[in-house]
Amino acid sequence: MREDGQLTGNIIVDAAGKQHELDCHTSFDSRTKNYVIGKNLIVLATPDEIAAGRRQTLDALRDILQRDGQRPVDVVGHWGTRLTEKQVVQLREWLAGLKAASN
Repeated sequence: MREDGQLTGNIIVDAAGKQHELDCHTSFDSRTKNYVIGKNLIVLATPDEIAAGRRQTLDALRDILQRDGQRPVDVVGHWGTRLTEKQVVQLREWLAGLKAASN
């Protein structure tokens, strides 16, 4: 949710991970099949965390996905990519490390 109260995001879900009443897409089920909706979020929230995330994202994605590219979209692809369980763990470890380093 933005500061002005407007919901934002590609796919808007409610607290239970179901389609939010304000998300009017008719293709919700097909759009969410490759998204992870869950708990134990790691959120980069402080200005220092966000800045570190911006600086490190491209190198982290290259390392975790074992792909080359000049921009994150070049590494991940326009339509995203499937992550292995190992890659999910690596991504979460990187994000947790960013949070720990800025505290």
